[in-house]
Amino acid sequence: MLRFGLIVAFSGHTPSIMKNFIVALNKLLLMTPTASWPTGGSATQLAQTTTRRLFDPTDLKHVFKICYHASKEAEDLIDEREITPVERALIKAMQSHFPVNNPVSDCSALDKAYAAAMEQVYQAYGVNDLNNTTLYVDALMHTALRKIPGIFETALANRASDIHPGILHFWVHFMEMSNTPAVALPAANKLRHIVPNGGHIHHMPTHLDVLVGDYRASIDPNTEAVKADERFLAKRGARNFYSFYGFHNYHSLIYAALLSGQRRIALEATDLMEASITDELLRVGSPPMADWMEFSRL
Repeated sequence: MLRFGLIVAFSGHTPSIMKNFIVALNKLLLMTPTASWPTGGSATQLAQTTTRRLFDPTDLKHVFKICYHASKEAEDLIDEREITPVERALIKAMQSHFPVNNPVSDCSALDKAYAAAMEQVYQAYGVNDLNNTTLYVDALMHTALRKIPGIFETALANRASDIHPGILHFWVHFMEMSNTPAVALPAANKLRHIVPNGGHIHHMPTHLDVLVGDYRASIDPNTEAVKADERFLAKRGARNFYSFYGFHNYHSLIYAALLSGQRRIALEATDLMEASITDELLRVGSPPMADWMEFSRL
């Protein structure tokens, strides 16, 4: 269950899945005396943090409530479970990130406090732990980009990074902002089929493919991303931030097909995208789906 939660978080899934993960994890803790919570809780915070700046006030309040209670539940387990030193450090980091259960006016102070706490975790326990490295990199993405290259250099030298969706995912995001995005193409290629049901992970190589002009290479990954999204929607539905991820994958497929001269693929993807934007979806007030999706129907 913990491994599933980490993969889900590192793959870019947001509130809908993570809420179900928290419920399942709580049941696991009640049934398993030796189970511990911090890694799963940190994964939850990762999924809620990387896109937090895009949440509307209602969603933001929900995020703070979930993550605050996750950290409090973890704290309560310290005296009840066999907690390792690294787990104890992760609990403290979680608490520094969401010390209250309601949104604050300026989240930057909390982001910096969390980054400082995760730096301590990384230095003490995480240099060879790719899960904790991913959490630390995520914290630095919002606070101290200049610290990141050396951390990735160490992480990518670890052979286990070849199949780690978190490290590969964030490396692509980091390098797409640079003047040399092609440096991360090997990592992008490793991402293409690493999480079969992760639509966002299928899509991620596109962030580099389009920057180096390899538009044709983006068609198949985004086609697989759309298929993964459709499987997810068929089981769970999505009236939250993940809906935006799905439309981003449609747009990327259309863009890649157009620039590759694949007219039929572009038109078919356009039809599928428009059909998925229902009036019911646009009426969802929180998150403000009409604001997010109206450009898709232009």
